[in-house]
Amino acid sequence: MNNQISRLIIDTCGRIVYLTVIFFWFTFWLYSYNSIDHPLKESWSLSINFFSAIGTISAVLVAIYAFYFQAVQNQPNLEFQITGIESTDDNEFLKVRIHKVYIMVNNLGGKALKFIPKIEHKGDLKENKYSLSPPYGYNIIKNLEFSKNGYIIIITVHGDLNTDIHDLFKELKFEISFNFIDTAQKPHCKKFNIVSKQNKIKQKFLYLI
Repeated sequence: MNNQISRLIIDTCGRIVYLTVIFFWFTFWLYSYNSIDHPLKESWSLSINFFSAIGTISAVLVAIYAFYFQAVQNQPNLEFQITGIESTDDNEFLKVRIHKVYIMVNNLGGKALKFIPKIEHKGDLKENKYSLSPPYGYNIIKNLEFSKNGYIIIITVHGDLNTDIHDLFKELKFEISFNFIDTAQKPHCKKFNIVSKQNKIKQKFLYLI
Protein backbone atom coordinates (compact mmCIF):
# COMPACT_ATOMS: atom_id res chain seq x y z
CA MET A 1 0.00 0.00 0.00
CA ASN A 2 1.19 3.46 -0.77
CA ASN A 3 2.97 5.16 2.14
CA GLN A 4 0.86 8.27 1.83
CA ILE A 5 -2.40 6.33 2.06
CA SER A 6 -1.06 4.28 5.00
CA ARG A 7 -0.15 7.49 6.82
CA LEU A 8 -3.62 8.88 6.10
CA ILE A 9 -5.30 5.79 7.57
CA ILE A 10 -3.16 5.94 10.72
CA ASP A 11 -3.80 9.66 11.18
CA THR A 12 -7.53 9.17 10.61
CA CYS A 13 -7.73 6.40 13.21
CA GLY A 14 -5.87 8.59 15.69
CA ARG A 15 -8.26 11.48 15.13
CA ILE A 16 -11.30 9.21 15.50
CA VAL A 17 -10.05 7.90 18.84
CA TYR A 18 -9.17 11.44 19.98
CA LEU A 19 -12.62 12.80 19.10
CA THR A 20 -14.35 9.80 20.70
CA VAL A 21 -12.48 10.30 23.99
CA ILE A 22 -13.40 13.99 24.01
CA PHE A 23 -17.02 13.12 23.21
CA PHE A 24 -17.09 10.53 25.99
CA TRP A 25 -15.81 12.89 28.69
CA PHE A 26 -18.05 15.70 27.50
CA THR A 27 -21.20 13.54 27.60
CA PHE A 28 -20.15 12.05 30.96
CA TRP A 29 -19.74 15.53 32.42
CA LEU A 30 -23.01 16.69 30.87
CA TYR A 31 -24.98 13.69 32.23
CA SER A 32 -23.38 14.02 35.65
CA TYR A 33 -24.09 17.74 35.75
CA ASN A 34 -27.76 17.12 34.89
CA SER A 35 -28.04 14.25 37.39
CA ILE A 36 -28.81 11.61 34.74
CA ASP A 37 -29.03 8.05 36.09
CA HIS A 38 -25.99 5.90 35.32
CA PRO A 39 -24.00 8.65 33.53
CA LEU A 40 -20.99 6.39 32.90
CA LYS A 41 -23.08 3.70 31.21
CA GLU A 42 -25.03 6.21 29.13
CA SER A 43 -21.88 8.07 28.10
CA TRP A 44 -20.17 4.83 27.12
CA SER A 45 -23.14 3.66 25.04
CA LEU A 46 -23.45 7.01 23.28
CA SER A 47 -19.69 7.16 22.63
CA ILE A 48 -19.78 3.73 20.97
CA ASN A 49 -22.49 4.95 18.61
CA PHE A 50 -20.51 8.12 17.95
CA PHE A 51 -17.37 6.07 17.26
CA SER A 52 -19.26 3.82 14.81
CA ALA A 53 -20.78 6.74 12.94
CA ILE A 54 -17.62 8.82 12.60
CA GLY A 55 -15.60 5.69 11.79
CA THR A 56 -17.94 4.76 8.94
CA ILE A 57 -17.85 8.28 7.51
CA SER A 58 -14.06 8.42 7.78
CA ALA A 59 -13.68 5.01 6.10
CA VAL A 60 -15.79 6.19 3.17
CA LEU A 61 -13.74 9.38 2.83
CA VAL A 62 -10.44 7.48 3.00
CA ALA A 63 -11.67 5.03 0.35
CA ILE A 64 -12.68 7.90 -1.94
CA TYR A 65 -9.31 9.59 -1.44
CA ALA A 66 -7.42 6.34 -2.02
CA PHE A 67 -9.35 5.71 -5.25
CA TYR A 68 -8.71 9.26 -6.44
CA PHE A 69 -5.03 9.11 -5.44
CA GLN A 70 -4.56 5.83 -7.29
CA ALA A 71 -6.26 7.25 -10.38
CA VAL A 72 -4.00 10.31 -10.31
CA GLN A 73 -0.93 8.12 -9.85
CA ASN A 74 -1.90 6.07 -12.91
CA GLN A 75 -2.15 9.13 -15.15
CA PRO A 76 0.93 9.98 -17.24
CA ASN A 77 2.74 13.12 -16.16
CA LEU A 78 5.06 13.96 -19.04
CA GLU A 79 7.70 16.66 -19.00
CA PHE A 80 9.41 17.91 -22.16
CA GLN A 81 12.73 19.71 -22.33
CA ILE A 82 15.19 20.61 -25.08
CA THR A 83 18.44 19.10 -23.88
CA GLY A 84 20.75 19.82 -26.80
CA ILE A 85 21.17 21.24 -30.27
CA GLU A 86 23.88 20.60 -32.85
CA SER A 87 24.67 21.82 -36.35
CA THR A 88 26.96 20.19 -38.92
CA ASP A 89 27.77 21.17 -42.51
CA ASP A 90 27.56 18.75 -45.42
CA ASN A 91 29.71 20.54 -47.99
CA GLU A 92 30.43 17.55 -50.25
CA PHE A 93 27.10 15.88 -51.07
CA LEU A 94 23.94 17.66 -49.95
CA LYS A 95 25.46 21.14 -49.63
CA VAL A 96 23.31 21.85 -46.58
CA ARG A 97 23.65 22.55 -42.90
CA ILE A 98 22.07 19.82 -40.80
CA HIS A 99 20.54 20.93 -37.53
CA LYS A 100 19.41 18.55 -34.81
CA VAL A 101 17.32 19.40 -31.75
CA TYR A 102 17.08 16.84 -28.94
CA ILE A 103 13.93 16.83 -26.81
CA MET A 104 13.94 14.76 -23.63
CA VAL A 105 10.60 13.22 -22.60
CA ASN A 106 10.40 12.34 -18.91
CA ASN A 107 7.41 10.60 -17.33
CA LEU A 108 6.71 11.22 -13.64
CA GLY A 109 3.38 9.36 -13.56
CA GLY A 110 1.75 6.24 -14.95
CA LYS A 111 2.41 4.68 -18.33
CA ALA A 112 1.76 6.64 -21.51
CA LEU A 113 0.69 4.41 -24.39
CA LYS A 114 0.96 4.92 -28.16
CA PHE A 115 3.05 8.05 -27.80
CA ILE A 116 3.11 9.80 -31.20
CA PRO A 117 4.92 13.11 -31.79
CA LYS A 118 3.95 15.33 -34.73
CA ILE A 119 5.55 18.49 -36.04
CA GLU A 120 4.25 21.22 -38.33
CA HIS A 121 5.68 24.47 -39.62
CA LYS A 122 3.67 27.69 -39.58
CA GLY A 123 6.27 29.75 -41.43
CA ASP A 124 7.78 29.67 -44.92
CA LEU A 125 9.42 26.29 -45.60
CA LYS A 126 11.29 27.44 -48.75
CA GLU A 127 13.95 24.84 -49.63
CA ASN A 128 14.29 23.58 -46.06
CA LYS A 129 13.40 20.02 -45.10
CA TYR A 130 12.69 18.57 -41.69
CA SER A 131 11.94 15.22 -40.09
CA LEU A 132 11.15 13.74 -36.71
CA SER A 133 12.74 10.70 -35.09
CA PRO A 134 11.49 8.21 -34.13
CA PRO A 135 8.77 8.88 -36.73
CA TYR A 136 6.23 6.60 -35.07
CA GLY A 137 7.02 7.60 -31.50
CA TYR A 138 7.03 5.01 -28.72
CA ASN A 139 4.53 2.28 -27.89
CA ILE A 140 5.02 2.83 -24.16
CA ILE A 141 6.67 5.60 -22.15
CA LYS A 142 7.18 4.33 -18.63
CA ASN A 143 7.83 6.13 -15.38
CA LEU A 144 11.33 7.41 -14.64
CA GLU A 145 11.65 4.63 -12.05
CA PHE A 146 11.67 2.13 -14.93
CA SER A 147 13.50 4.28 -17.48
CA LYS A 148 16.38 6.18 -15.93
CA ASN A 149 17.54 7.68 -19.24
CA GLY A 150 14.18 9.03 -20.35
CA TYR A 151 13.09 9.12 -24.00
CA ILE A 152 14.51 11.25 -26.80
CA ILE A 153 12.72 12.91 -29.73
CA ILE A 154 15.04 14.32 -32.44
CA ILE A 155 14.05 17.07 -34.85
CA THR A 156 16.34 17.18 -37.89
CA VAL A 157 16.28 20.20 -40.21
CA HIS A 158 18.22 20.58 -43.47
CA GLY A 159 18.84 24.26 -44.17
CA ASP A 160 21.03 26.60 -46.14
CA LEU A 161 24.72 26.57 -45.31
CA ASN A 162 24.58 30.23 -44.34
CA THR A 163 21.52 29.99 -42.09
CA ASP A 164 21.89 29.95 -38.31
CA ILE A 165 19.74 27.43 -36.44
CA HIS A 166 18.02 30.14 -34.41
CA ASP A 167 17.19 32.20 -37.49
CA LEU A 168 15.94 29.05 -39.22
CA PHE A 169 13.58 28.12 -36.38
CA LYS A 170 12.27 31.68 -36.26
CA GLU A 171 11.40 31.42 -39.96
CA LEU A 172 9.82 27.97 -39.81
CA LYS A 173 7.77 28.60 -36.64
CA PHE A 174 7.59 24.96 -35.61
CA GLU A 175 4.66 23.61 -33.60
CA ILE A 176 5.15 20.17 -32.10
CA SER A 177 2.40 18.06 -30.56
CA PHE A 178 2.67 14.95 -28.41
CA ASN A 179 -0.34 12.64 -28.56
CA PHE A 180 -0.72 9.69 -26.22
CA ILE A 181 -3.28 7.74 -24.20
CA ASP A 182 -3.21 6.53 -20.61
CA THR A 183 -3.95 3.01 -19.38
CA ALA A 184 -7.66 3.88 -19.21
CA GLN A 185 -7.56 4.62 -22.98
CA LYS A 186 -8.12 8.33 -22.34
CA PRO A 187 -6.45 10.49 -25.02
CA HIS A 188 -4.08 13.33 -24.14
CA CYS A 189 -2.30 15.93 -26.23
CA LYS A 190 0.35 18.50 -25.38
CA LYS A 191 1.38 21.18 -27.87
CA PHE A 192 4.41 23.45 -27.88
CA ASN A 193 5.93 26.10 -30.09
CA ILE A 194 9.69 25.93 -30.56
CA VAL A 195 11.06 29.44 -30.20
CA SER A 196 14.48 31.05 -30.04
CA LYS A 197 15.16 33.53 -27.25
CA GLN A 198 18.10 35.28 -25.69
CA ASN A 199 18.93 35.03 -22.02
CA LYS A 200 20.26 37.86 -19.86
CA ILE A 201 23.82 37.47 -21.16
CA LYS A 202 22.70 37.55 -24.80
CA GLN A 203 23.05 33.81 -25.41
CA LYS A 204 20.49 32.23 -27.71
CA PHE A 205 18.50 29.19 -26.67
CA LEU A 206 15.62 27.15 -28.07
CA TYR A 207 12.59 26.77 -25.82
CA LEU A 208 9.33 24.84 -25.77
CA ILE A 209 6.45 27.15 -24.90
